Amino acid sequence: GPFSNLLFGIGFGLLLKTLITVASGIFYIGGFGEILYQILAYFIWINLLLAVFNLFPIPPLDGSHIFLSLIPDRYSRFKTAFSRYGRFILIAAILLGSFTGYNLLPVGFLTGKLYSGLFKLLGM
Repeated sequence: GPFSNLLFGIGFGLLLKTLITVASGIFYIGGFGEILYQILAYFIWINLLLAVFNLFPIPPLDGSHIFLSLIPDRYSRFKTAFSRYGRFILIAAILLGSFTGYNLLPVGFLTGKLYSGLFKLLGM
């Protein structure tokens, strides 16, 4: 789930920071170190992206479980309908964002903030 993706992102960040600290000489432009840096940076980005994306409160994403648990049981018809049609809402939000250029799910923006925050925290 999102928590494990966040932990993997942090773990790859710590690995990258350790490699930069211990073996800084391999991280020169055009060498193997640059490729390794890019691969680890992509692993960090992908895991943080998945963590953010899965927290959106639209079924079948994990964030929907949190959202639906906050809604009182007297709205069970809404919960059932939302659970049933949530995937269509998610697809529509993604497609509308693609066709209109208006980002309905600000995944990239939030991931970018998390990514840059992690790199600042690790001093990279």
